[in-house]
Amino acid sequence: MIGGGFIGLELAASAAALGCRVTVVELGPRLMSRGVPARVAAVMAGRHVQAGVDIRCGTGVTGLAETASGVTITLAEGTAIEADVVGAGVGAVPETSLAWAAGIETAGTRLDDVEPYAGVPWFWSDQHGYTLQVAGLASAADREVVRVRPDGVEIWFGLADGGRLVAAAAAGPGNSVARDIKLAEMLIARRATPDPAVLADPGIALKSVLRSPVAR
Repeated sequence: MIGGGFIGLELAASAAALGCRVTVVELGPRLMSRGVPARVAAVMAGRHVQAGVDIRCGTGVTGLAETASGVTITLAEGTAIEADVVGAGVGAVPETSLAWAAGIETAGTRLDDVEPYAGVPWFWSDQHGYTLQVAGLASAADREVVRVRPDGVEIWFGLADGGRLVAAAAAGPGNSVARDIKLAEMLIARRATPDPAVLADPGIALKSVLRSPVAR
């Protein structure tokens, strides 16, 4: 897999589950650097390594050559990988030309046709039996707070603007992080400024933080 973002890693996880030997090549210094805080991305990277996936960050692809048995991928440092199949997950942009040609209106596809998005961004990804969830924009945070739950799962909170909660992220088995991230999403939407010590304390329910004056 070329690309250590969501598309590449989900494909890598699926291939590994089917018994394939998988190598992920990522140009950046770590996986999922565009939307996931490093601490949470490291949890998912560990899951891939445990599943036998070979993760190679900080290197690019300089050549692809078809061979009789598959493909040879040459990396920037000069090493080569022999593969049966190569997948590339290097990002995506909407393809709206057919819609425009058919006269179908589409929103947010031209520079003069963009309206601010008012909702809290949210997404999830399932990989190797773990679910990763992120609410808000991690890149907007200038400080972080980490809550370590009794089960060992870490909930990451990103703060900015004098302590306002702007993002939250976590990765854990099954759907175990969904409730925490949903509550964090609601706090973000309310532009709450919760006490960092409260966010870090697993003994204080996030639901109680949502009811506090700072969340209104």
